[in-house]
Amino acid sequence: MDEPLSNLLGQLQTLQLNPTSPLHDTLNLLDRVLSRISQCQTNTFLSVELDESQAEAEKTLKQCTQFLSKTLKSVLKGEIECDDPDSLTDRLSLSLSRIGRMSGDAEGEKGEGATIRWVFDSDLQLSVKELSFQEAEFGWQTWSGGALFAHLISVGKIKVDKERILELGCGTGIVGMVAIKQGAKEVIMTDYLPPILKNTEHNLNLNDCQSRATIKTLDWTWIAENAPVPPPSELAYPALDSTDKFDVIFGADVCYDPIHGKLVPPVCAQFLSLNPNAKVYFVTGLRQDKFSRDISYFEDQCWNLDSNWIHPTI
Repeated sequence: MDEPLSNLLGQLQTLQLNPTSPLHDTLNLLDRVLSRISQCQTNTFLSVELDESQAEAEKTLKQCTQFLSKTLKSVLKGEIECDDPDSLTDRLSLSLSRIGRMSGDAEGEKGEGATIRWVFDSDLQLSVKELSFQEAEFGWQTWSGGALFAHLISVGKIKVDKERILELGCGTGIVGMVAIKQGAKEVIMTDYLPPILKNTEHNLNLNDCQSRATIKTLDWTWIAENAPVPPPSELAYPALDSTDKFDVIFGADVCYDPIHGKLVPPVCAQFLSLNPNAKVYFVTGLRQDKFSRDISYFEDQCWNLDSNWIHPTI
């Protein structure tokens, strides 16, 4: 008898979270999971099993997409040693394609991503479309920091009424949209990858927030390292004006790499210099291992800013 899907999903998550797990073991188990899901989708008797594990399956497949994409990039860069990199590349690409087709079939709209309903209270509900990791890298989904940030705004812990807000790394747009629903004057929503910004625009329109939102392209190196800004013809959305003034700066889960401690604080410093009374809010998840070191470094760099820091009570 085939092993239950729920058991396979649990085993796969365990393997992915263990950096010492052999890659071929993870890929072999992923093949079993995808085959089992495919069986459940096409077999009426087994469909009940999929229904019971639907949420867990969607979560695991998203994690697999991220894992496979990162692994594929590492193989292409020669960072992973293997006897036959071409075969490994083909296998990783095939697994990504299988997940993409499977997700499209499950959603009934192939390649269009998943739309999630966020309910903050009876009067504040948002529909938020998420992409795949292949399309948008780390801006593909609403991370825990963004969800908490949006909640804090929705319950009034972070005041936004009549404020002009700059959001760094807007991702799916959920934080800025909740701010708009709670009375923000305007939210300038920034990110760098065109698919992320296009999806943000989609979500703004989907939730009738477009009239008080502006989408801008921002690569933090343009300000922090004086990197050249590409000409308008090369950008999907206009570049953010580094001399613009804001009342509030938002950053949800903007620290997941050591480089961010070198880039984000100078960006904030630039806009704080234009409005010394501006406030900056960061919300990030408490992660383990190397991420905790990244966050500690990020915090140290923020403390070096010539500003008054207040820890709001949550």
